[in-house]
Amino acid sequence: MPELNVAAVYGRELHHDDTLRRFTEVFAEPLYEYIDEQLDERGAMLAILRNYKHKVEWFQRAKLYESWKTDTQRGEKTLALHLYEYLHDQGIRFFIEPSSVSGEADLVGAQQSDEPLIADAKIFNPDKRKGIDYLAKGFKQLYTYCVDYNENVGYLIVFKTSDTELRLFLEGETHGTPYAVLNNKTIFFIVIDIFPHADSASKRGTGHVHDLTLSKLVATVEEEEDDQREAPAEGSP
Repeated sequence: MPELNVAAVYGRELHHDDTLRRFTEVFAEPLYEYIDEQLDERGAMLAILRNYKHKVEWFQRAKLYESWKTDTQRGEKTLALHLYEYLHDQGIRFFIEPSSVSGEADLVGAQQSDEPLIADAKIFNPDKRKGIDYLAKGFKQLYTYCVDYNENVGYLIVFKTSDTELRLFLEGETHGTPYAVLNNKTIFFIVIDIFPHADSASKRGTGHVHDLTLSKLVATVEEEEDDQREAPAEGSP
């Protein structure tokens, strides 16, 4: 009955079947098309980023590692620019580091559908004090950017420049890409290993492993939100 009552406002059909058909045309079909479009765009972007990951790890690992090692202070920016060049070649239109309410997102791109692509690039290297805590703060920043731009999806691209292994224990994965969900914001993690390992993956053994968990990500966001609530207002004693 609720569907019939709502559909009656948008048409003057005499039969129940016609009224329900009106409800489907006005509400159900547009909702389906919107969800289908969003899923297609998300899958397409993940395919582009995963292709970049494979290209780098298979053909450009040594080159990118050396570019990072030459100047580790600016290495993160150097690697990010390499990613941006690739996205530009794929036809993704974007602006680098636009201002937002919370600071600066590494990349916000407008695709053909005018849906922003919100992405951030981070280094994983515990020896350079860029370990699990650093990635958790990067997640918090990207989550905040999604809130600022009122977008539901963000992409955290992690360049691994250490032989320390990174394991992700998050919400789940789609298209082979792990993701974390917080307050309806989905953040995908694309880990790109550019460390020049001496042995193949099958011969390396376990070695040092750092685990990044969903609880760690959530705790980092909630901790900083608590700090902001407790901070005195500007101008107060």
